[in-house]
Amino acid sequence: MSDWFSPDTTVVASTVGGLLIGLSAAVLLHGSGEVLAFTSCIGSLCDFDFPSPLKVVKDPENGWKFGFLASFLLTCEWWIANSESVIFDEAIMIPYWVTGLSGIMAGFGTKMANGCTSGHGISGLGRLSLRSLVAVCTFMGTAFLSASLSSPAFPLIYQRTTIIEEDKYHFPCHAARSVGKALTLSMVLLAIYSITWQLRSSKNGAEATPLVAGDGKQQQQDSPPATFRTFLGKFAAAMVAGPIFVSGLSIGGMNKPSKIVGFFDLTGFSRGTYDPSLAFLFASGILVSLIGYQFVEAQGIAKMDSITPVKRRSSVSGEFHIPKKSAIDSKLVVGSAIFGISMGISGYCPTPCMIMAISGFSDLLFLW
Repeated sequence: MSDWFSPDTTVVASTVGGLLIGLSAAVLLHGSGEVLAFTSCIGSLCDFDFPSPLKVVKDPENGWKFGFLASFLLTCEWWIANSESVIFDEAIMIPYWVTGLSGIMAGFGTKMANGCTSGHGISGLGRLSLRSLVAVCTFMGTAFLSASLSSPAFPLIYQRTTIIEEDKYHFPCHAARSVGKALTLSMVLLAIYSITWQLRSSKNGAEATPLVAGDGKQQQQDSPPATFRTFLGKFAAAMVAGPIFVSGLSIGGMNKPSKIVGFFDLTGFSRGTYDPSLAFLFASGILVSLIGYQFVEAQGIAKMDSITPVKRRSSVSGEFHIPKKSAIDSKLVVGSAIFGISMGISGYCPTPCMIMAISGFSDLLFLW
């Protein structure tokens, strides 16, 4: 058996990383009532209203997202400062054109499929969603295929999709690292602005909107619709989930494209380089997420619902915001297939790419 697997296989570390990722999903679910879906979180904050660009920051429904991303990026900074040589590949061997193509495909794919490895994989499979199961099977299948075809077993493709000469490898650069720090600081400031705005609004009703009562008289309803206490609770839970998520990705090896490709490249069995580590990460992450969903009404396994104290409301938000879409359509399948190909040819997954971009890999910074 040892002749099949890579000596870099990290069963324990990947399992621990997966447990942390699943724990992050559970904390976000029960603390904020939200589902862990990184690309959807980022995408919703990019919907700018250009006449009023701060509108998205002032929206109370987005507050927890800024808290999550701020703590996520701050924890990235800690890992980069203390364990950069451990959590990343020493160099990137992917040509720029492959990185660019992978990024475009990942963007289109996750948008069409409405999710990626965290949304459909950890959260979707954790709640036993058939839609997510189809998405995961599809992107896993195309990732296995594309990674295997891009391997040394197929030299003509391998030589065009991999940098073989060591002097052409990509390394982190100081300029990109400075931009990464600036992005982290910007997200922290936006999170502070968001929470400050909600505090001020809750105190003085700065944006009270008139409502017409049944007798025709105008009344006032404070905006934002959520109370500041609820807002703060969701914000705090999200800030706890963010660092756990980053730590799980970093310990589990998701920040290393070589490890992702090593998992999807099935031809590695014949060369003794196959790395099954990520199977342990996904399995342990989904398991913890699954356990978390057993305590949510109508989300657990039927036989377990009778023995677990189900919750109809999250700890602070008052309700769970769990996707209800169940349709399995062409957009889901095609989008997932495109996303899988993007992972297979490069080893890049959207969330770890954010961590790598912040660390100073200029091509990934530009990509994001």
